[in-house]
Amino acid sequence: MRGKSLSKDTNKHIELADGLAKSIREKYFRYEGFTLTSTAISEYHYLEADSNFRWLSVFLRFYDDYGRSVTTVVRAEYRLVEGKIIVESAIIMPLSSHNPRVKLYYVPVDKLSDQRFTKNSSYKEILWFVQEKAVAINIPEQVPHKRQNYWIFAFVTDRLAKDAKIELRASKSQKGLKGDNTKAKTLNFDNWFITRARGEFAFGQVDRVFYKVVYSSDSDVS
Repeated sequence: MRGKSLSKDTNKHIELADGLAKSIREKYFRYEGFTLTSTAISEYHYLEADSNFRWLSVFLRFYDDYGRSVTTVVRAEYRLVEGKIIVESAIIMPLSSHNPRVKLYYVPVDKLSDQRFTKNSSYKEILWFVQEKAVAINIPEQVPHKRQNYWIFAFVTDRLAKDAKIELRASKSQKGLKGDNTKAKTLNFDNWFITRARGEFAFGQVDRVFYKVVYSSDSDVS
């Protein structure tokens, strides 16, 4: 896994060219806590004149215990030498999701301090506090029906591009993208986004309010 040292057994079979391990790392983000869950080879080639020289492209999907995911594409050129794989060059690019997954939570304003939602916190800390205080909407008997003020939290669980824009809109219509700008506050943690807005409503009210997360980006690379 990137961000960690190769195991002793792996080191017996794979060798990176000098300086390659350092050059392919992301500047800040490491993959500790993430597990590789799937791989998909998109390209694989070798030279007829030199079948020991090969190159491939592979998509890797990682998840952590908080449900976050990141997809990465690896393009590598390598050579087979006496039973070892010598990686001569590689490019690693995290890819942004085109249809990111989002988790919504509703927290009564009086149950969660605004000070919890700052860049000094972390994605994990905010998620833990929000889940602890959120309305259990999947348990009907625990859902309050009085009208009150809520924090509406949207956690994007797929890693997005740096230039991604997340907007939380309130609408009377369940369909479409139209809605009122809720003046949401958004935080970016290594390109996993959390956005939060405030609204007053009652669960089960006749004039229902639908909260929509609208995502846009100009690039595909995280």
